[in-house]
Amino acid sequence: MVAVPFLMEHAERREHKLPKAECVNLYAEPTGTATWAPVTLHAMPGLKVWSDLTATTLDVEGVSGTPAFRGVYYKAGVFDGRIVALYGERVLLIDPNTGAATRIAGLINNDEAFTVINTGNGFQAGTNTTLTNATLVSGELARFAGDNDEVMMVAAGRLYRITVDESETATIRRANWVSRYQGGERLPDIVDLDYLNGWFIYVFADGRFGWSRVNDGDTINALDFASPDSQPDKLRSVMVVGDEVFLFGDETIESYVNVADPDAPFQRRPGGTILQGILSCQAKCQADNSFFWVGHDGIVYRMGGAATAISTPGIEEAIARLATANCQANVRLWPMIWRGHIFVVLDLPNVGSYAFDIRTQRWIKLETRGQALYRGRDYMRVGRRDVIVDRYKPRLLEMDPATHTDPDGGEIRYAATAHLRQAPRNTRINSAVVIGSKGLGTKPLEAPVAKISASLDGGQSYGEPKLAGLGGVGQTGFRTKVTKFARVEDEGCVIKVEITDPVEGLRLDAIKVNEK
Repeated sequence: MVAVPFLMEHAERREHKLPKAECVNLYAEPTGTATWAPVTLHAMPGLKVWSDLTATTLDVEGVSGTPAFRGVYYKAGVFDGRIVALYGERVLLIDPNTGAATRIAGLINNDEAFTVINTGNGFQAGTNTTLTNATLVSGELARFAGDNDEVMMVAAGRLYRITVDESETATIRRANWVSRYQGGERLPDIVDLDYLNGWFIYVFADGRFGWSRVNDGDTINALDFASPDSQPDKLRSVMVVGDEVFLFGDETIESYVNVADPDAPFQRRPGGTILQGILSCQAKCQADNSFFWVGHDGIVYRMGGAATAISTPGIEEAIARLATANCQANVRLWPMIWRGHIFVVLDLPNVGSYAFDIRTQRWIKLETRGQALYRGRDYMRVGRRDVIVDRYKPRLLEMDPATHTDPDGGEIRYAATAHLRQAPRNTRINSAVVIGSKGLGTKPLEAPVAKISASLDGGQSYGEPKLAGLGGVGQTGFRTKVTKFARVEDEGCVIKVEITDPVEGLRLDAIKVNEK
């Protein structure tokens, strides 16, 4: 009898035809006991609907259709904990207890300041705007930064200021036309923003960065601009981590600190230049008291004392498969937390979604059946809820281990592979037993089924799967076993376990072959 551990991470090397490892919708945890199974695989939680805005009347003048979320912002101390969201061309404030949209306003595309006010009984246009005749802002994802009483939002290069006063009136003001900027000249397009110590910090499309007046996010003076000074580098993005401001360029990253100089409040930290740029504006995130980014070289890095590569050759090959520059521009990193595991999720358009587990230092694949990318696109810890923003529908979802199907009712696929390498050629695998949790049924007398298949070419192709039960409710003595399984060839034998039936408490430890 041989115990074959699962490969415990997702890797695919198409270019070199190396054995393919699958770890889909499963994450690893150390066992601390069995040497033949140093870690076990556990099912990622399902997603259930917490707030569904599909049936909500969200139209305002000049805005129609069923859009998707383009960005969310949540801080417990901002707007009494309400979630700020850009939903298509609508700005929403969402109640953190009920998930209901409490404020709505439409965005427009012109070069004048405007205000849209929620009166409590509907919405009316403020000065200098006619919603019905406006060209709507649409397209790319939005970015946010906020303090206690104002949130600044960048959408399609334009800047907006969102406030809520004591009478619960929400005001959205276009801030791209500011009379105090060069005598009334229009601000350059903005590509990113963040906030530190009362200042809103902006990166502009022309490669410079600038800052607002203190606690006044849409007042930007003509002299409140600077350019990176250690390298001739065009800026792409900004991120505040602790007390430092990191400015991401094409080929370098510079660190700035806040100093007591009202005319130049941000100065470059000596020795704070990282000789590694960023692939795109959204290819960065904070997690685990550090930050992560996809470099312009297609490698995923973590910043510690220095930039450390965390991507595997398989992940780097997946990044390299991005077909066009437009796909590269939409590469995105975002953090997600579940049961003490902090994940950094990497979205690669038209390729897939992958997650790096900081605790175990392993990559897995997150998958939604029938979609190119994982359904989730953002994560928030709202009260005691782990909230995920739906990528495909106007919904906020909650991570829930008791949910066993996709929010749309489809199946969730769990897959893992084990590679039997050292057996001599022509060795027969007369039996394969899946070791792990048992009695995984969700209903009495209904046992979910695992599909177990073998590959003799390193995971490039698999034979017809054999079916084995996982046990119904209470069947803890059940054995998940198949017989007359396969014969080992030169590439060894890759064994895949795939589960699409609803399961309760899935855990996979290893596969035992030829157990007597």
